[in-house]
Amino acid sequence: MIPLRILIPAAMLFTGAPLWGQQILDEYVKQGLDSNIVLRQKTIAYEQAVLALKNARSYFQPSVNLNSSYTTGEGGRFISLPVGDLLNPVYSTLNQLTAGNAFPQIENVEQSFFPRNMYDAHVRTSMPLLNTDVWYGVKISEQQAAIKDAEIALYKRELVRDIKVAYFNYLSATEAVQIYTSALELTERNAKVTASLVANGKAVQAQMLRAESEKAQVTAQLEQARNQQLNAEAWFNFLLNKPLHTAINTNFNTASALARLTTGYDSSQIARREELKMLMLSERLSYTASRMQRSYFIPKLSFFIDLGSQSESWKFDNRSRYYLLGIQLDMPLYNGMRNRNNYRSSLLDMRMATYSYQNTQRQLKLAADVAQNNLNAALARWKAATEQQRAAESYYRLISNGYAQGTNPLLELIDARTQLTAAAVQLNVCKYDVLQAQAKLEREIASSTL
Repeated sequence: MIPLRILIPAAMLFTGAPLWGQQILDEYVKQGLDSNIVLRQKTIAYEQAVLALKNARSYFQPSVNLNSSYTTGEGGRFISLPVGDLLNPVYSTLNQLTAGNAFPQIENVEQSFFPRNMYDAHVRTSMPLLNTDVWYGVKISEQQAAIKDAEIALYKRELVRDIKVAYFNYLSATEAVQIYTSALELTERNAKVTASLVANGKAVQAQMLRAESEKAQVTAQLEQARNQQLNAEAWFNFLLNKPLHTAINTNFNTASALARLTTGYDSSQIARREELKMLMLSERLSYTASRMQRSYFIPKLSFFIDLGSQSESWKFDNRSRYYLLGIQLDMPLYNGMRNRNNYRSSLLDMRMATYSYQNTQRQLKLAADVAQNNLNAALARWKAATEQQRAAESYYRLISNGYAQGTNPLLELIDARTQLTAAAVQLNVCKYDVLQAQAKLEREIASSTL
């Protein structure tokens, strides 16, 4: 009798793997979350949003700037001051009255508008006292950062599902290689038995050719299974940002994973989906934008103070030093109804976000129900495939023994071997279909741990 470990590698389902095997997939998921390039890009986008929030908050603090200038020039416009024409007659009269020359004659003055060797250096400190745009800007930046954070969590859930599905695909492809390898061993064994029967005159040469043809067919199936295994290996390593042909640990406790399946979910779990959180934040963002547009009529009040020095020829003394302070008021009166139109547009954005939330909630509920139905169907197929594999195994034993004794023809043996291989492949596919369906259901109800 041919041992089951040779006939049906899928029997590993009932033998299981070490208990710590469940940690293998969790470790791979952790590696994927730590190293995935797209996730790193989204993390950078979130960090940029956090920096934008810090910038928005900084507008509440005073800003201090050093301003300096130097100007000099000649020509251009000037103003004439007839100082000599006004004072010279007076000075002449005074000289006559005093019989002296104490009051000399002076020239008229022409003063240019351009300063000569003029510098101005001052430190300006300014701070908003009342500005609703600054306050709403902080709220908008906070909500935008929260949306970016939700996007990261959303992609993480997608990545966790993809990693699990890719891992189960690789395990399925690996077991398929083992199944076809065992099938090839069976065809080689059958070919030897057939050769022995031909040699003893109990079979004809045509049966030997048919046995060789059967072996060639299984060899082709084995090569196809190996190609699928290579592709599954490359995709899994791609998700983990590793070299595409890095070895993958297959010591996974499949039996334990199947025993821990959850076949139901609570509809309240859908509320945890990041898509709904993002839509809710978008609705709040539109509401905040509408409030900001509605408060356009509130005046803006700011304060400033300058401390500096201003003089000619780089003089610096008590006369050049100065301070200047003031309060600025900016109150809009009319701007062509632009703010009012922007306010109405924000209200429409908020209504659109509300409808999107309601529609997405229904879509997610539908997706969760479909995922649950797919899991139930996969479980049913797995149970049927298990029974089919057992029947195919028993049938092959009977036909194989009968063929060795010469009571069953070669065609029946080939048919039994084909059924046995097909049943093993089907069981392998159905088994991992169940685990993949479970991973997809976890994604739809947001139950996986990030």
